[in-house]
Parts: sequence; structure tokens; C-alpha cells
Amino acid sequence: PVVSEMWTKGKQKELTTHVEFMIKSVFLFMAFAAAIFIAFPEIILDLFLSRKYIDSAFPLQVLSFGMIFFSMNVLFSVILNAIGQPKKSTLTVIVVSAFNVAANIILVPAFGITGAAASALFSYVIGFLIFYSHLGKEIKISAPVRGISIILFNSLASVAIIYFVKQA
Repeated sequence: PVVSEMWTKGKQKELTTHVEFMIKSVFLFMAFAAAIFIAFPEIILDLFLSRKYIDSAFPLQVLSFGMIFFSMNVLFSVILNAIGQPKKSTLTVIVVSAFNVAANIILVPAFGITGAAASALFSYVIGFLIFYSHLGKEIKISAPVRGISIILFNSLASVAIIYFVKQA
């Protein structure tokens, strides 16, 4: 509702600030969650499912990274819908879904569950790029590269530290 109101009232500068804040906030939360899932996949699988799913640790890590892009896609879709562009949002979802099906047909027979996870990751990244392109045409936003870079660096550093401590 806030985005729709700002869009309707023509408050572009405030809308840009609001959207960029939402991008950083979602990225911060999802990068933190993804870091935990990437660092502790066996524990997460054992906790929520059972030991028999431990072999799925690597696909879980791939999907955890994809979770960041998927979350951004949901945010961008909601914003596009709020500013009266549901056709762009729907078209993007259709294109990404078609790509995901095609990638699954190619990757799953060769790589199994890891291929399915990779297909989903690639689909989320493509969706992110398309959604960001559509959104950029409607709202003058620039990716908060500095903030996202800091979050990404700290998340990766945390995962690396956890990885090396687990190995020791």
C-alpha cells in the first residue's frame, strides 16, 4: 500500500529511497539466513527432516544461495504489481518458469537433485535480472551496490570462518 500511494502521488524520490531500503533489508535478512543454511546444511537437514536426507546437503546449499534471488524476485514482483505493472510481473514469472522446466529437463537426468537445485538457482538469477530491468524502467533505482557488497562480504566471511572452524 505504501508503494502504491507514493506511486500514485508521484513521490518518485521518496519511492526510490523506500525501494532501495527494502532491497537492502531483504538482502540482509536473506543473506544471513542463506549463510546459516550454507554453513550448517547437515544440521538443518537432520533437525527438520532426518539423517536419511544428509546426502541432500549440497543441493540445500545451492538452493540457500538461490533463496536470496528468489526473495528479491518476490519483492520486485510485489512492487511492480503495486505500481500497476502486473503484466510485466506475470510475463517474467512465465519466462522464468519455462526456463526452469527446460533446465530441469536438461540437468536433472545428468545431475539428479543437484541439477534441479542448479536449475532453480539459474532461474532465480534470470528472474532477478528481468525483474530488476522492468523495475528500473518504472522507478529510478540504482542497486545499493555498496550496502549489498558489504552484506555479501560479511556473509561470505562468516561462512568461511564457520567452514574452517568445522574442519578443525
